[in-house]
Amino acid sequence: MAHEVMWTKQIVEEFSEEAMLSDFENQILRTRVKGMSRLEQSMMMHCSLSKIDRTIKELKKKYDARFILTAHHGDDLIETI
Repeated sequence: MAHEVMWTKQIVEEFSEEAMLSDFENQILRTRVKGMSRLEQSMMMHCSLSKIDRTIKELKKKYDARFILTAHHGDDLIETI
């Protein structure tokens, strides 16, 4: 499911730690949050656009697998599984 995430520094740090991201994944995530394009990322990291796209796809899967929104007695909480 495609959804927009409001990436704050806290969310980036928590996701990075909880999902045990590699250094490469961390760099992709942080540069995307800062607004760098996929092409800029591939040039900076000396890799193909397809590798950037695969990594972004994996990051989305990890995010969807690690964080779910739950309702608990009327309160919305972010819960990790």
